[in-house]
Amino acid sequence: MMKHLPPTLRRDHRYLKISIEADESKNFSEAVQIIKYAVKDFAGEKGLAEVQPWLLKRKFDESNQQAIVRINKDYEGLFRASITLAKYKIITLECSGTLKSL
Repeated sequence: MMKHLPPTLRRDHRYLKISIEADESKNFSEAVQIIKYAVKDFAGEKGLAEVQPWLLKRKFDESNQQAIVRINKDYEGLFRASITLAKYKIITLECSGTLKSL
């Protein structure tokens, strides 16, 4: 049985509430692909591995096209730059260090 890492060894995360603006509404799997391709196109495979974008399924709102993405804290600037240059318009609404405060 594997033990969990102690909090001092875990990576810090940032949670960003985003809105995807597209002609037609996207479902969860399409939103995941949009985010991953945006980071991969801008920063490459290595950048995608460093940012580690993770779309939270329980926080995805298909009617408003809003979602919460978890990323590594140190690469927030890289993530913001990559979604700025994405194919679809992705807007950052809020940013927080904890999921509770969003």
